[in-house]
Amino acid sequence: MVAPPYGARGGTTERGGDETRWLPRERRAFGLGGAFPEVNVVQFPCGMGWCERNDAVGCREGEGEAAPGCLEMGFETLSETAARRAFDEETTTREYEGFLKHVRLCARRAEGSVESDEDWRSMCARVGGLEKSERVRRVRNIGADALEAALVAGEGEPVVVEDGGKDWETWTLEKFKSEIGSFFVSVNDRAPARRSDVPKQRTHQLRFDSFVDYVASRDGSLEDLEFDEKRVPFYANGMRVFSDRTFGEKMSRAFPRPRFTETCDHTETIIQELMKQLGANAETTRNVEVNVSKSLDKLFCGPKGTITRLHYDAQDAHGWLGQAVGWKLFVLYPPSAGRLLHPIEESHASVDPLNPSECDSFPSPRRATPRVCVLGPGEVLVNPRGWWHYAVSLTSSVTVMRNFYHANTNAAALVGMVLDSARKAQVGELRRHETVPRNVC
Repeated sequence: MVAPPYGARGGTTERGGDETRWLPRERRAFGLGGAFPEVNVVQFPCGMGWCERNDAVGCREGEGEAAPGCLEMGFETLSETAARRAFDEETTTREYEGFLKHVRLCARRAEGSVESDEDWRSMCARVGGLEKSERVRRVRNIGADALEAALVAGEGEPVVVEDGGKDWETWTLEKFKSEIGSFFVSVNDRAPARRSDVPKQRTHQLRFDSFVDYVASRDGSLEDLEFDEKRVPFYANGMRVFSDRTFGEKMSRAFPRPRFTETCDHTETIIQELMKQLGANAETTRNVEVNVSKSLDKLFCGPKGTITRLHYDAQDAHGWLGQAVGWKLFVLYPPSAGRLLHPIEESHASVDPLNPSECDSFPSPRRATPRVCVLGPGEVLVNPRGWWHYAVSLTSSVTVMRNFYHANTNAAALVGMVLDSARKAQVGELRRHETVPRNVC
């Protein structure tokens, strides 16, 4: 194994990440020694910490004697230890504090008591900064033509399809744990990440079953509106488990794409036509079609209080988000309201829709009317391209999500994305054939 040249590495995940990124997976990848500081995984240069067998278990199971200097733990154990320390740290974020203010306001409106889950959920959508909001239209048995009209007319219109997940299997959080527990996942204290974040987003990696144990530990009592005010929850956002070789087929069978998207999700057809124009053979076309399309299917999981900050989906993509487990509050704004939301870093906005006090600092959002909905299990929100959206889990939550492309609205963005990926892959292939100097200690 020869390491790519500096600047062509930068891998961050073992599974589900961009396959053009590189990770040192074997001891010989380090050559004569040295590490790769731009590769964000635990590394053991110059033999330090390595066991002779150098397998995933390492010496932690007590099999045989540890090599001199062995850390007596494998990569997964080391990563999980670091993650659990982070989970216990007393740190918070501006967005989480804003959500807690919203929770307290709900509690005051309820005069200190909430009679049922439904009271709490509905109240979350109509107090504080959301008092003047409009409700997202809710439908059942929507036809493909009606959904397409909601996407393409003007700016489009978000829609909640109450029976959107009717073909999905019923999985609990424990079911997810048992089915995909060994999936190695990245978890963050804020999402999506922003270059301007101070402090920066904290990211850790651990097995999904260990993360589910953490999620369960933060459940608390919903009726008492109990939240950990000292520790921001970590969020497994954008898990690409659908494209994982081990779990992908199982997940796709359990959570198929909603039928109502069949005639407006043209993603795979657009890719086929593009590859035909490029003169690609059938095998290459199929590989690109499957890999790109699968990469647009994602899973999100976290305890109550996990937040997706206000943004719109990049690459001009439409999207749908469906609840597999738990309840989630969504706040949306049309594309035309973007200038009122203090946009930053292309597709992000600095406004927190739930924090009433922030409106004093950013008065212009008061002129933008939010659309609000609370999704429960089996319900699917269709979010047209360019629509700003914010989400927060009101309970422990698992969300299935897909970005997709439509021939008459955003096909050009998908074509550009595929061509750009092909160009980067070609550059990476050329660099792999360059002479690479060995690292030294």
